Amino acid sequence: MPIVNYDNDVYAKHKHEVPAGTLPAKEFEMIETIAREYLAKKLIAGQSLIYDDLGLQKEDPEHIRQLASENGANYVLVFVDTPIEVIEERRSLNHQTNGREHIDSEKLHLDISLLEKPQPDEPAIVVTPSTSIEHIVAEIHSRRN
Repeated sequence: MPIVNYDNDVYAKHKHEVPAGTLPAKEFEMIETIAREYLAKKLIAGQSLIYDDLGLQKEDPEHIRQLASENGANYVLVFVDTPIEVIEERRSLNHQTNGREHIDSEKLHLDISLLEKPQPDEPAIVVTPSTSIEHIVAEIHSRRN
């Protein structure tokens, strides 16, 4: 199943389409529109995919759920709940190995402050660093059928 990553597959490929001087909120809105149009095309074509996005605010995953529903697709929210201590440890290691792109501390803490975790009544699969991949796959499959 293909994975569509917002940062790499949407933002990086389309940020040049945003006019210079555009306010950040408007830029985000424009890129989100492009992302949703791209996802809709895939879903209309009957393609399953994994959409990897931060979904910081409650309405972000809700927009994607609605998009899936409008296009006849099942929607499964997987929320990765990683403690800040683990994130910092991984960032430190990454800084040494350059294994992944470095995220500025200010941006990281801003994102954490904006994050709205799914509520207990929301049908999210909550994944922690100790969750087995087998459990994640089984949960996803059980909710797709």
